[in-house]
Amino acid sequence: QEQNRIFHPSTKRRIILSTNVAETSLTVPGIRYVIDAGTARISRYSYRSKIQRLPVEKISQASANQRAGRCWRLSAGICIRLYSEEDYLSRSPFCEAEILRTNLAAVILNMESLRLGHVEQFPFLEPPDKRLINDGYKLLFELGAINTRQQLTKLGKQLARLPLDPRLGRMLLAAADEGALRELLIIVAALSIQDPRDRPLDKQQAADEKHRHFRDPKSDFMAYINIWHAWQQQRQKSSHNQQRRWCREQFLAYMRMREWQDTHRQIEQTINELKLRINEQPADYDAIHRSLLCGLLGQIGFKDDAQCYSGARNRKFFLFPGSGLFQKRSHRQQKQESSQNSDKAHEKKERRATAPKWLMAAELVETSKLYARTAAEISPQWVEEKATHLLKRSYSEPRWEKNAGQVRAFEKTTLYGLVINPQRTINYGPIAPQEAREIFIRGALVNGELRNPPKFLQQNLELIGELMALEAKSRRRDILVDEQVLYQFYDQRIPAEIYNVPLFEQWRKQAEKREADILLLQRNDLMQHDADHITQDRFPDTLTVNGVSYPLEYHFDPSHQHDGVTLITPLPLLSRLQPAHCDWLVPGLLHEKVVALIKSLPKQLRRNFVPAPDFADACLDALTPYQQLLAPSIAAHLRKITGITVPEEAWQTQPLDSHLLMNIRVIDSAGATIDEGRNLQQLQAQVDAVASRCIDEAIEQNPQQSLEQKTVSEWSFDELPAAREVTVHGVALTIYLALQREGSRVALRAFDSHDKALVAQRHGVRQLIINRLPKTATSMRGAIDTLALYGVGLDSADNLKRDLLSAAINDLDGDTVATNREQFQQLQNDIQMALPKKLVALCKLCEPILKSHQQLRKRLKKPRMQWLDSISDIHAQLDQLIYPHFIERTPMLWLKQFPRYINAINKRLDKLEQEPRRDRSQRLEFAPLWDAYCTRAENPHHHSAALQQYRWMLEEFRVSLYAQELGTELPVSHKRLTRYWKKEVLQQT
Repeated sequence: QEQNRIFHPSTKRRIILSTNVAETSLTVPGIRYVIDAGTARISRYSYRSKIQRLPVEKISQASANQRAGRCWRLSAGICIRLYSEEDYLSRSPFCEAEILRTNLAAVILNMESLRLGHVEQFPFLEPPDKRLINDGYKLLFELGAINTRQQLTKLGKQLARLPLDPRLGRMLLAAADEGALRELLIIVAALSIQDPRDRPLDKQQAADEKHRHFRDPKSDFMAYINIWHAWQQQRQKSSHNQQRRWCREQFLAYMRMREWQDTHRQIEQTINELKLRINEQPADYDAIHRSLLCGLLGQIGFKDDAQCYSGARNRKFFLFPGSGLFQKRSHRQQKQESSQNSDKAHEKKERRATAPKWLMAAELVETSKLYARTAAEISPQWVEEKATHLLKRSYSEPRWEKNAGQVRAFEKTTLYGLVINPQRTINYGPIAPQEAREIFIRGALVNGELRNPPKFLQQNLELIGELMALEAKSRRRDILVDEQVLYQFYDQRIPAEIYNVPLFEQWRKQAEKREADILLLQRNDLMQHDADHITQDRFPDTLTVNGVSYPLEYHFDPSHQHDGVTLITPLPLLSRLQPAHCDWLVPGLLHEKVVALIKSLPKQLRRNFVPAPDFADACLDALTPYQQLLAPSIAAHLRKITGITVPEEAWQTQPLDSHLLMNIRVIDSAGATIDEGRNLQQLQAQVDAVASRCIDEAIEQNPQQSLEQKTVSEWSFDELPAAREVTVHGVALTIYLALQREGSRVALRAFDSHDKALVAQRHGVRQLIINRLPKTATSMRGAIDTLALYGVGLDSADNLKRDLLSAAINDLDGDTVATNREQFQQLQNDIQMALPKKLVALCKLCEPILKSHQQLRKRLKKPRMQWLDSISDIHAQLDQLIYPHFIERTPMLWLKQFPRYINAINKRLDKLEQEPRRDRSQRLEFAPLWDAYCTRAENPHHHSAALQQYRWMLEEFRVSLYAQELGTELPVSHKRLTRYWKKEVLQQT
């Protein structure tokens, strides 16, 4: 209607905006003036980027004259050119012919089909550029219309019969194979004409709303099918006028819809002539878009960011804003659309996010940016399937894979520089047989990585393992030949075409029938030098300790954590090892370790033992292994032969190499590693908690009747601790059964040492006696309730009762341990007689302790800020003295001293107000002694009677520092404590 207005007569002045079409095709009456800007958008095809561009260019002189002629049709007029006359005269006389600025694929295809010869030889009036011709041939090869010799293929002959752009024709031929020809006829016909959707400038939003009903969130091509189906429904039930009105309402151009209908009918006739079968059932999304992809292989892209895509030939492009994939619509828009559309499936699709990872586009057009128009989501697997003849493949990281039995590599596929699949694992043998063969020999045979190794390979690997073990023991790499010698051995015998396990096995079975040991290695083939110096005496395979043989492993790799000798021990046997057992290593490494120890001495001592190897030889000749630690043994002999004393702290001022320290590996009953390290005492402390569980597992696996009992209520067995034999990971182990207290219950449990069993037996017997006491002997409710009042927040009345009973019995039986029925009965009778009196005395002792403790805690609640360090130290002291179960766990001798200890703390607080600086100096004097005790007490293997005595000596030292007037139970001083620590505590473990 707007266009038709220019032909209607009018008395008013009119301004008409025209396109290039008006230069030659229209005569508008009444035109008197023409304003010529001198530019136009000219369609040009770029053979470099394979893009149809629409750049703004200067028009030719002929076009300028055509424009000026618009005002000269009926009478004289005036043309105003917005450029100079010199500019006009410098322009080309005529427009460039279209054959020089378009894709020549269709021209070449028709000429090849008509046998008109090669394009370059055809006498065109204006011959096209050779580069455009080559580009046309490349496009035809991409479509499969010609082969590598530029000859027409069977598919190309079919393509030439279709009156369509070759790309569109290729889509139809692919659709016939995919069973999607009915849908592709609709899409191809739509792509052959101008887009039927109309979008007037003054009604853009309304048009977009109507067009959105036809959109598909994954594909713009599917929008054509949606429009087509809606149009066909209208054609079947409506008149021409109703159809026109429907098109106006849906913002569709009626004439283009008719053109679409006619084009579809013409293409369908051609398809029938080619005898291509049109599918009756609707095709799915994948089939439709795989067909489209066959014509658009050069127009795919991978998303880099929000809307930018990396395309083939290193192009960057953007989704066209009018695409249904351009952006994600708001929830409000989706809700409006779903309310207008009752199709639930359509509603579900609309809610999907847009901007797919991979897409293809019907065209790439460059205006202000390079835009992809009419796009759809695709799968990269489709590209690999349809572009097999175009893909470039590169391979990396070829390697032998044991489970697959073949050499594999990573394959990278690209299409016109765009990475389609960055990494796929493939069989590398058929691609590079010679390289795969070498990798196969080195991986499968030299390294022995075969899933089911044949007999010859097992024997070869056993022989290699023996020689490697000799190298590990001697710590030299000059016995076994290198891998290249082994490779050459197999390379000379195996045919050139063998590169995987199936081919190798087929050949081997035939070859061994002719020569049984064709692939069998001999010892002489593998040895560079002899190994007579590596004997079993110098490098044994086991270390025998107390009748138990511990396996030894040798490893030679200074950078590896297992470098040197590794002793393997089941968890229950770890406690039987002593540092002296591991300190001497094996005879073959002992000389090197002695030399290293001597060289680790400080210089003023080391210079007395030069040369170190000679002194090491002298020591080894005189010393008896495993009697004590190595360093003290060396020191004693050096003093004997030189008269020079080496102090204990002088040894190992520099750390030894790791292979000179025994590595201990602790395993469970299944042989799995629990822990390992080179510090035996630290290792024993770390895994001690797991040892009892390992013994339980061994007992459960014992075929005999279960040895343990979960609950023991009376003495119904022979003498305890009772020794039994069980097997732990193939090692015979002696365990000891004893009673163990578990809360208020007594159970029969197994222990890995007699000492542990005796300790548990003592506590278990006491609890068993408590459980069997008559109620009259335990009726101490009144006294206990009084204690509970003072012990609020410390422990419950029931726990206090149990602690009092345990502490009373501990004091009554002393160190007595009942090991048989008679001893238990006698001990039970004695305790029942003396217990009531003992409980009364114990309550009288504990009541003032708890009472004064409660009062002291109240006094400490509001300290001054400048005393915080001292108050914190006092809180820590109280926590170490009075805590849940302290009555039971504190020896009676020292429990009686608690009133004096609490009194000493009160006096310390009194003095703190007068002399805070003196308190600080006393605290700094005491702190190192206490810290050393705490560090050693954390390791259960360091617990000893001497360490326990030292703990209470420290408490007495506190009294001497802060309340000397109260006196001490025994003489203490800083010097006495230091001497006791070195002579008594450190000597026991």
